[in-house]
Amino acid sequence: MRGAAGLLDAFERISRSIHREAEPGLRIAIQGLDRVVARRQIRAAALALRAAHPGTVIEYSLLGYEEPVDTLRSGRADLALTAVPPLAEGIVSTPLWPLERVGVVPARHPLARRGQADVEEFAAHPMLYMPGMPPEFMSLWSLGDARPLSSARLVEITPRTFHDVYRSIASTGGSLALHPEAARNRPPGMHTVTLSRAPRIWYYLTHRRDARNIRADALLRLLLGAGTRSASAVRPHGAWVSRSSSG
Repeated sequence: MRGAAGLLDAFERISRSIHREAEPGLRIAIQGLDRVVARRQIRAAALALRAAHPGTVIEYSLLGYEEPVDTLRSGRADLALTAVPPLAEGIVSTPLWPLERVGVVPARHPLARRGQADVEEFAAHPMLYMPGMPPEFMSLWSLGDARPLSSARLVEITPRTFHDVYRSIASTGGSLALHPEAARNRPPGMHTVTLSRAPRIWYYLTHRRDARNIRADALLRLLLGAGTRSASAVRPHGAWVSRSSSG
């Protein structure tokens, strides 16, 4: 009897393990936001998704230097939260919400004590630039939409971690625009500057057009149905905005 009980217990453990591995999942890659911030932004929709599709597991990963298109086409993610709608054939993006930016500067920066500055004035000062990042994405944080990057005073860096970015700000005296939530984790000696008249940018939910995922589709419907102002404000041709390139 003891042996039979042990065998039954082992069988139940294996069954539970198989069930966990078979649970339907949704993989979301994140560009430009911390996992905690991304979860907070879609929390209500994620809860509604799990209620409609019990057992759904949502996994978040950070894109880092990887292109969202490569991640989606390789199947490493079902959806990507991106700060720029990728210009690629078969990739579809839907605007979700406005993406704010603040300037982060070292204490010795001329604008450090001001607290607020016109975006063009701020962008006239030296700014950091990471050539290893996707150019369209990096342009947002070097304020390439406030003045041409060709006329900017850029300081190129190749950080391994975000702490390296802050060290570069401190050592070079340059600045960078960041999401306010990311700027909250800045080290002592760093100041934030509110950017007035900054061009409005958006955060997007991006996926492959040919992908078939009922949970991804459901999450999109829930996000759009939650009353996100940006989705209705910049959606020119229905729910999906498709960006394609000849290359």
